[in-house]
Amino acid sequence: MKDRDSIKTILLCVLCLFCLWLFFSCKSPKPVVLPPAEYREKIVERLIPYLVPADSALFLALLECDSLNHVILKEFSEYKSRGMESSFSLSQNKLSYNVNRQIDTVYIKTADTTRVEKIPYPVMVEVPVKVNELTKFQKFQTEAALVAEFAILCYIVFGIKWGKIINIIKNLIKK
Repeated sequence: MKDRDSIKTILLCVLCLFCLWLFFSCKSPKPVVLPPAEYREKIVERLIPYLVPADSALFLALLECDSLNHVILKEFSEYKSRGMESSFSLSQNKLSYNVNRQIDTVYIKTADTTRVEKIPYPVMVEVPVKVNELTKFQKFQTEAALVAEFAILCYIVFGIKWGKIINIIKNLIKK
């Protein structure tokens, strides 16, 4: 019977140690943090041709004939848009009116902006790591594990009851 109880106790202690090991194991590694996306704007300046709309011209003339049947230009008036060149002539009883308009193209300066996104990719950055330095929680885990191991060892080797082990631990803590 005594052997069975001691085996149960040992198995219970091993189970407790396994649970402690399971819950107080090392941290999982932190995930890789992606850098924020970068944007680059490309500005292209160009000239856009703009054709000036059509113009018009009006020519009014008062013509008379003399006694020899020659045509005489009494008066005239000409109305035309700006930038138009005109010419007229009256020869051999024939009126000729010609309007020339220079091709006028206005160029308007525009700027096109294109937004280009750089696709972020994980960049491994070397961070100085302090080697062999425990956090406060890891130090607590180590001390708690030592106390638990000491209590189990005392129980197995010396057969000291749990009450006495707790008193010994309290005395160690008070020091």
